[in-house]
Amino acid sequence: MRDALLISKVYTGIRNGWKQKEIAAKAGCTTCTVNHLARVRPTRVLLFGDTHCGSEVGLTPPVYQWQCVGDPTNEEHRKRNKFARLQKECYTWYTNTLDLLRPIDRVFHMGDLTDGDGKRSGGTEQITTDRKVQVGMAIEAIEQIRCDKHIFVYGTPYHTGDAEDFEVDIAKHFNAKIGSHEWEKINGVVFDLKHKQGATQNPATSLFTAIRDNREWAVLDEQPKADVLVRA
Repeated sequence: MRDALLISKVYTGIRNGWKQKEIAAKAGCTTCTVNHLARVRPTRVLLFGDTHCGSEVGLTPPVYQWQCVGDPTNEEHRKRNKFARLQKECYTWYTNTLDLLRPIDRVFHMGDLTDGDGKRSGGTEQITTDRKVQVGMAIEAIEQIRCDKHIFVYGTPYHTGDAEDFEVDIAKHFNAKIGSHEWEKINGVVFDLKHKQGATQNPATSLFTAIRDNREWAVLDEQPKADVLVRA
């Protein structure tokens, strides 16, 4: 654990442009260690998804957050205040966590960035059922990451659109590609990206079938052989 923490501190310093002596002092190591790790040139990847923007419990930028009722007099007021506090708390945690993780080199968006029209609940669990507004919410949240290299995979149609896919608009905004199943190679490591994990007959883990299938397809040169499988 100590080695992992040390490496994290050193890389954070390197990627923020600090001098090696400064990094060594803050990380509690020698400049030789910093110099050695500096040659590796790491890439920080953020796995991002299931924000469900538009839901009353989704990731909600401040301008879209509900305001607390000053003097709640009924259950509806108290419920609204609960969600208003939750929206603020979650977004604050999100931005604070990004501050700790930056700089971020790549972002893999794993789907369900919007929540949809909420037709199963009559829209009663949404801040807004307008998918275009939800797209704007998602874009505003993603812009906080401050990264210019993104890749997207489609979420579930119920949340992102049955007849159309509103996540395409988000991907276009960031000049990024989007697909149902993507593979990305970073520093020699191949990431297998897909939103939903399919059904499996293996009771131990649903990823076993995906790993096995990927190995078989890779032998036939139909898929890249993945080192890391990512599912939302």
